[in-house]
Amino acid sequence: MKQVQTALDLATNSRVLWTDLADSSTDTLTVLLLDGLHELLQASLRDRSNYLHEVADFQWIEAQQGRQVAVIVTCRTVVIDRVSLVDGTVVVKLEAFSHDQVAGWLERWRAANAAGVGSGAVRALTFDEAMHQADLAVQPLLLLMLALNAADPTSRLLDAGLSRAALYDQIFNTFVRREVLKRTERPLRGRALDAAVESQVIRLAIAGMAMFNRGRLSASESEIRADLGALGGEFARDAGARVVGEFFFVHTAKASFANHAYRSYEFLHANFGEYLVAHFVVLELRKVAEASFGGKWPFGEIADELLYAVLSHHAWRRRRSIVEFAVGLFGELPADERANIQTVLRILISTYRAKERSSRFNGYTPVPRDTIRQHATYSANLVTMAVSFTAPDPVRLVDVFGGEPHEALRAWRSTLSLWRSGLDGNAWQLVAGWFIASIARL
Repeated sequence: MKQVQTALDLATNSRVLWTDLADSSTDTLTVLLLDGLHELLQASLRDRSNYLHEVADFQWIEAQQGRQVAVIVTCRTVVIDRVSLVDGTVVVKLEAFSHDQVAGWLERWRAANAAGVGSGAVRALTFDEAMHQADLAVQPLLLLMLALNAADPTSRLLDAGLSRAALYDQIFNTFVRREVLKRTERPLRGRALDAAVESQVIRLAIAGMAMFNRGRLSASESEIRADLGALGGEFARDAGARVVGEFFFVHTAKASFANHAYRSYEFLHANFGEYLVAHFVVLELRKVAEASFGGKWPFGEIADELLYAVLSHHAWRRRRSIVEFAVGLFGELPADERANIQTVLRILISTYRAKERSSRFNGYTPVPRDTIRQHATYSANLVTMAVSFTAPDPVRLVDVFGGEPHEALRAWRSTLSLWRSGLDGNAWQLVAGWFIASIARL
């Protein structure tokens, strides 16, 4: 009741009372729409799993006073498992578009933008293009995103040869560039614009890692703010994470408690966050390889502190899309850069146990510290990339662990024991089973 009256106060400037709106002197059935239960679940600091029971209690109390109220509650399916249903609740799921509905939507889009299309300023997304990314196109909001991306005359056609990694790279670059240009007081061009765009993409990637490394599909504003600061560099100057929620492909959930607003963020499609995690790590691998091979190799130690910080919490094999995105991004690199990254991965796999860790990124703690888990997860992710980047070529133990065959076998057995003790059951089985199936023993 308090929540309903608060919403009325905000909407009418405290002019309407709920008891006046839901008049018990008539036979009118009042329909109350509570939109966005997922926002309350994600942003609230309290357990709200019994929220629907509270709604049912509210309906019962209203009925006792002669006010019949039907309540419709909307919620995204991603968090519906966190809600306790009331017996007799009617659940309706909105299905994805059919292909005919996608075609109809695109026709209406083209008609609505006919003037721009005719002038050449707007390129209309065709049905055939959309179907090359069918799993995105059948989601109405993501179909709009594809259409907006296609409307940019500089965007690449969504042909069959466009990989998912290349598509996401194009989408993020286009949307972030547009937002950067809107927010800057002085026009940015050339390298300055590219640097500003990359900086914003990295912020979004840190948000994606805030979710993945906590084993969730969302993260609170305070969590993202903490991660931005802990990872150092320019991100330490960020006063908050709200900039993340200003992008089209990020959904912001809000909840109020004790006169304080709490925000939580999630990507409109889980793959967006997974792509950004892969983007961040491949970019850092490129930097590490460049620093290692910049005329000084093999002297000096590989600086992998940031890689260790972000890769030592959850195994990538738990989200296969992250691996696929990383492989796609890696495949777009020049051959010499790919070879350098592979060498860096092999050296890191053979040396990570003996390396002393600096305290530079100790503030980055998306999950509680556990040295065994961190070493196990880091090695699992390094091995996953080393093997995945080599596929479809055959991979041998000596290719991953180096040394003579008997040394590689000993390192493999030791690593297997580490994974068994440091990874949880599901991750251990996924990583070990996949790796065994991917290699020729020696």
